[in-house]
Amino acid sequence: MKKILAFTLLLLLIISMLTACGGNNGNGTSTSNQASTTPTVNPTQKPTENVTNETVSTSTFENGILTTDRLKIEITDYKVIDLDGWIILGIWFSVTNFTDGALKPGNAWNLLITGYRDENMENRLSLTNVPDDPLNDYLDTVIAQGDTVQSCIAYMIKDDTTLVTLVGSESVGGPVIGTMTLDLK
Repeated sequence: MKKILAFTLLLLLIISMLTACGGNNGNGTSTSNQASTTPTVNPTQKPTENVTNETVSTSTFENGILTTDRLKIEITDYKVIDLDGWIILGIWFSVTNFTDGALKPGNAWNLLITGYRDENMENRLSLTNVPDDPLNDYLDTVIAQGDTVQSCIAYMIKDDTTLVTLVGSESVGGPVIGTMTLDLK
């Protein structure tokens, strides 16, 4: 019996809430406190241009230098390394931090530059470390604002004849801002 009474009270509460939200003033017309959305036209007024708040990106990836408003990655050298049958493409680079936020060279590279084994950008390369290079230790170094840190990274490649394309973006999954093709010969 208590369940039926509780259900009935809940049902009445819901019905009263729904009828209160209807906005009917009793004579079949709805009332509203909102202004009309029909635009008025002034025949003497000249049309104006639509102004948007979109900012134009100044990020670039040209001549081996990726620049955003937050950082700069500059590729300083690259070479093919044969390591007991494994072919590795070593890339040396520097990262400059323009912000007061934490930034590490390895994170900057991994988030903004992707290596592909072809010009179609279909065969993504796997990252590794440059063998026996002390700059590997700087991949996780926190770069202070205005400072530059040098580091290195490498990609596993199948041969040294196919071109490698580096694709730079402004942010993770963001639009491509440029590419760099590395001729491995």
